[in-house]
Amino acid sequence: MKSPATTLILMGMLLSACAPSVSVPAAQPTTVLGPELPVNLMPKPVKLDSVALEPLQERQVRLAALAWSPNRKRFAYLLNDEIIGPDASQLQSLRLRDPFSQQEQQLELPQGRVAGLWWLDSKHLVFSLQEPRTAPLTPQTPARFKLYRLEVESGERIELKRFDFDGRGPELYSLHAQNSSLLYLDAQGGKIGLNVLDGLTKAANVYPTELNLLQYDALREHRLYLPDSQHLILLAGRRLFGKTQAFVFDLYCLDRSSGDLTKLAMDLMAGEFELSSEGRYLIADGQFKDLLTNTSVKLTATSAYSEYKVWSLERIMALSGESPLFKSVSWLTHSGSLLAKQEFAKQVDDGNVEGLKGLVSVADQGLFVWRDNQAWFTPLAEKSPNPVSAFKLNAEAKLEILAEPGQPVVLQYQPEGTLKAKALKPIRLKVYGLSGGVNAKGFYPLLEIQVALPEIDKAQPE
Repeated sequence: MKSPATTLILMGMLLSACAPSVSVPAAQPTTVLGPELPVNLMPKPVKLDSVALEPLQERQVRLAALAWSPNRKRFAYLLNDEIIGPDASQLQSLRLRDPFSQQEQQLELPQGRVAGLWWLDSKHLVFSLQEPRTAPLTPQTPARFKLYRLEVESGERIELKRFDFDGRGPELYSLHAQNSSLLYLDAQGGKIGLNVLDGLTKAANVYPTELNLLQYDALREHRLYLPDSQHLILLAGRRLFGKTQAFVFDLYCLDRSSGDLTKLAMDLMAGEFELSSEGRYLIADGQFKDLLTNTSVKLTATSAYSEYKVWSLERIMALSGESPLFKSVSWLTHSGSLLAKQEFAKQVDDGNVEGLKGLVSVADQGLFVWRDNQAWFTPLAEKSPNPVSAFKLNAEAKLEILAEPGQPVVLQYQPEGTLKAKALKPIRLKVYGLSGGVNAKGFYPLLEIQVALPEIDKAQPE
């Protein structure tokens, strides 16, 4: 039996601190950059009021989600403010910030716990929320989830849809937004259903399938794409027999007019294929394939490259070397002909690969790697004649990475850790963004949260 908390994670399906246990970076949409902020811009700190703490209590503040508006003029972020220990509690606040003017406003949330945050356009946010509950989870008293649309200027909030979870099976999972469309799957009658909900008009479309959940049992690994207005692409995962953490994937295309479901590919191994961010283009087995037209081109000289990415509709990015440290990148036509090449000087200045994790962020125009409290970002410049060196960030504490599909890479760290009852100095949460491309500036400070000392300590002598 799944708990409500488990269902909450299934709703989000985001690559974040609550990422699924098995990640498939090659099959996820690429991340994107935030705007190019002035290099000397220092964010105005957000100051949180003090809270009285008991001796066994600690206070912890974490960034749960951050989403840039489509026009990259502002961003919304969800802040978790938690008391750990006896009488534990957790508050959430949703905030809207203009990084250029440093203006910020707090947006009102209904009671409950927010699990996902997306923009529909540059004026509307959408989020999922689990309502508070006191009764045990039963078919008669299910957990209730709601999707809300929020107009950020007026604060007007509209309920888009309600979902119930009775402990026997999820009513929705793999929820995410693609432009103004909210895409998710359901499990009615033991079959996978495909759902498209327009967040602006509330128009809802449901497409039942005969795909059995007993076969496609990797619910958290499924993902639904909208490559154009007439089709849906489903990436369906299933566990390998006898291996609970090993998955393979099948690809399906659904014609929204006829409801016909066509199998496009089978037995794709995690990490051995690349699917473009909108789900239309596939690179696997040395071929580049358009899933909508069912046409493919064999890539030439595949032995020269270790990893491929779909750079644009006209080009492919091919990396040489071993992940996460690559020696060079080449831009190819769909047939594999070389257009340009860029050598990397050093992605990591100390040359140590132990413990490194990496992201190849095509839309970011850069390669990003990190380890503990250090991170490196190598910008991609298609016409650069010289080897490109990496920008480096030395943080004061271990970095936490938010790399949600379709959103910028965000780094956060908390130098002082948690705030205790007898703390001698306040805690800070620091957040950094990335700037790449032609005018790359690397890492820039995006946000700083300051938490005041506990009230109980102010009246006590040192």
